[in-house]
Amino acid sequence: YVFVNWTDDDGNEFAGNAEHTFDMPAQDLSLTANFEMAEYTLSLLVEPEGSGEVTGAGNYNMGDMVLINATPAEGYDFVSWTDEDGDVVSASPSESITMPAEDLTLTANFELADYTLSLLAEPEEGGDVTGEGTYQMGDEVTVTANANEGYEFINWTNLDDEVVADTEEYSFTMPAEDVTLIANFEQLSFTLSLSAEPETGGTVSGEGLYVFGEEVTVMAEANEDYEFEKWADENGDEVSQEAVFTFTMPSEDLHLVAHFENVTAITEPVLPAVVVYPNPASQYLNISSDETLKQISVYNIAGQMVIDKTTDSKKVQLPVQSLENGMYFLRLYFESGIAIERFEIIR
Repeated sequence: YVFVNWTDDDGNEFAGNAEHTFDMPAQDLSLTANFEMAEYTLSLLVEPEGSGEVTGAGNYNMGDMVLINATPAEGYDFVSWTDEDGDVVSASPSESITMPAEDLTLTANFELADYTLSLLAEPEEGGDVTGEGTYQMGDEVTVTANANEGYEFINWTNLDDEVVADTEEYSFTMPAEDVTLIANFEQLSFTLSLSAEPETGGTVSGEGLYVFGEEVTVMAEANEDYEFEKWADENGDEVSQEAVFTFTMPSEDLHLVAHFENVTAITEPVLPAVVVYPNPASQYLNISSDETLKQISVYNIAGQMVIDKTTDSKKVQLPVQSLENGMYFLRLYFESGIAIERFEIIR
């Protein structure tokens, strides 16, 4: 309380000072000391500056119930009310206090709020994303998308399907809210082309557009007078000997060649006519041909060479008196090929 004045019985002010000296009159006197409730100031502060707003500051009497309220600014969270000594008065942003018989200063403390950045890949197997985590409003954030093999990056979108960036690396300022960004990838298509070698050798099927990792089957069918030989890549390296060939599409364009062979062009060599006499023989074996002999080899039935003779004649008399009785094989070498004949030794 505070002193107001002294008044007499009629309510007239007698004195304005709490301590007053006067001369006693020649009559009874009644004086009244008047008091009234004192006003005290409640001051409210914000820390850090600009991080929020407060209500409830003003002048109050001792014992008044005062409602104070703290509202955080965008990007901030309320922490506590503290007094001038830094002691926590309340952890609630809205609080009722009893006004003391003195001036009072309270501080509403705020801190930057944490917000979550979530990153997704669409489709999940399309690539990897980096940069997600917890950030505060105003932080500079960089996110990165890396496409997996067989995919390419398209863009970044938000949950409203709005495109926010079309580059793999995207930097932005973190807002005062949780954020979810989606890295969109697209599976690439690669061209499989096929050809036949020679073109007249046959037909091929299975070429077209395929995505990386797709199972692809190609087929080669030989034309008349040809037979399938192999599949080879554009470098000539063999990839399969099966006419129907299944493989996994790589992450690049691919050209395969089906090789065919003209079977009519493959003919057995025509060997010269050979006459061997006498057969059975005992001392000499006569060999005659319409083509010049280059070499004569004789093998026994065990596969052992017993005679080896070089010659350059169409007619040869071969001594065989050293051979034991039994069956023998002649290996006759011509420029056109090798002829095999059989003879017997009997004595």
